[in-house]
Amino acid sequence: MRSSIESDNAEIGVPKSSPVGNSVVSKTPVSRECSMAQLRLDVSELSAHLGRLEETYKILNSAQLCRQEEFEDEVGALHRAYAAATSGVKSYRSALQDTIRRAEEILGDCHKRGDSSLANRLASGLAEARAVLRLHANGGLASRSGVAT
Repeated sequence: MRSSIESDNAEIGVPKSSPVGNSVVSKTPVSRECSMAQLRLDVSELSAHLGRLEETYKILNSAQLCRQEEFEDEVGALHRAYAAATSGVKSYRSALQDTIRRAEEILGDCHKRGDSSLANRLASGLAEARAVLRLHANGGLASRSGVAT
């Protein structure tokens, strides 16, 4: 059973051993050497290209690791800063609460002694301090500054 190409070639008189008549070309030793040389050249070029790709990968990987370390360092610094700020806020809140308690004691003493001008000033300051404390406890200062506590 002949293929249509073989039958067409037979009709026009092309011999089977011809490169046109046969799909598998029989190569001469010179053409084989040229093919091998071309293959070696291709392999050499591909090897060089692979080497460049490997080097590029190493550079990119190193840069990525460096950036990742910098990012992790920055995240650590931010966590430490946040912890310090939170600790400071707690300390200031505690100090403000202690001051308010002491001012309330003094206010009681002023009322007992009948010193109304000092009592009025102290009551005004206490009201402001309590407002700040409530505002902070409700998250008001955090929402204004953009920092959560």
